Amino acid sequence: YLSKVLRNYSEEACDGDFLSVRCPPRTTITVQSAFYGRKGASDPKQCPQSYQALFSSYNPRDDDRYCSVSTALQKMLDECQDRRSCQVLVNSRVFGTDQCPGSSKYLIVWYKCRP
Repeated sequence: YLSKVLRNYSEEACDGDFLSVRCPPRTTITVQSAFYGRKGASDPKQCPQSYQALFSSYNPRDDDRYCSVSTALQKMLDECQDRRSCQVLVNSRVFGTDQCPGSSKYLIVWYKCRP
């Protein structure tokens, strides 16, 4: 039981998907960190280009840029902190100003489950 509680967890989801965070019974989410954006050419498999090809403003070269949205951590704290589970829609409207329009972005959250 303690190994599950003290463990570091992470979840990730692409733009347009829901990110779900869940802790075991009698524990709650403690958000450690969050990232929403794109880390550039270093992670080509993360929400690949074809995912965004449906959108007319998409340009594959935009996925080579690094960009992040500073509101990611606060948004995850607002939605998930001290809850047993939460679900967040991943898109730039939810996270505020789009620092990198046209690129395929994703959300990663790191958290612990606290008794």
